Amino acid sequence: MGFPKSYADPMHKKFGYYAVWEPNVRINVGDYGTVNGTGKNKNTINVIGNVADDFKSVKMTTVKSARADVESLMSKGTTVGKAKATGSDGASELSVEIGFGKKNSFLYHGSGMVVESIKNPQKFGQDLYRQKGWKRKWVVVTAVHHTERMTLLLCEEKNGSATVSGNSKLKSANLASVAAEASVEATSAAVANYSVPAACTPLARAYKLNRKGLRTLDSDEDEDGIMFMMPNTALEIDADTEFTEMGFDYCETSLTGADVLLVADDPEAET
Repeated sequence: MGFPKSYADPMHKKFGYYAVWEPNVRINVGDYGTVNGTGKNKNTINVIGNVADDFKSVKMTTVKSARADVESLMSKGTTVGKAKATGSDGASELSVEIGFGKKNSFLYHGSGMVVESIKNPQKFGQDLYRQKGWKRKWVVVTAVHHTERMTLLLCEEKNGSATVSGNSKLKSANLASVAAEASVEATSAAVANYSVPAACTPLARAYKLNRKGLRTLDSDEDEDGIMFMMPNTALEIDADTEFTEMGFDYCETSLTGADVLLVADDPEAET
């Protein structure tokens, strides 16, 4: 399966972050790398290292949200059944049936989710940009969603199905529960199972830098607004075009959406 926009776009719309693909990776705030590729893939980057290790004089204070039991989203037409006993004793094992009523559907559950971000990203970006050895072509990750375990199912065709099984702690509201030891089985060929039974990073943000701080990776082009990461190697982010059309290069919102910061481009900075 190629990059699933039918999953990435709703995730970005709800959470304000970009979907990491493929999802079986864990990236960290402060990771940085180089842009490469052409066309729609021109914003992929190869991760080189982390600012905390390679630019130690830059203050990188991070903050974490309170841990959430589960972060979830599913497409319209997707159904989640009730947990039903399947074990021989009628209680020790439970299963939940998932149905996908439409093409290009998905279900995402991330358990033990924590948002980690740089406390003052603009100041951090300014300081990092001035560092000897920092290259203007590099980008840096400024915020991530970490999960302890993730259940992710994608269905390309109508009427696909899957089963999530676990112990007596399995609940329909959290199909990625670590305590439930959840496992996933696709019960139709149309369903692709991208679940990760370990810590991973399903959502993240990254930016280019200039002397004023952060700027979107491709602020002069109208792209699709997704983040793409091949396992341990690359990610893709596109511009916030509604703001660049107003003459700004960067938009940052708080988790509640109450605070918005717009920063004008630096005309003297090399792109």
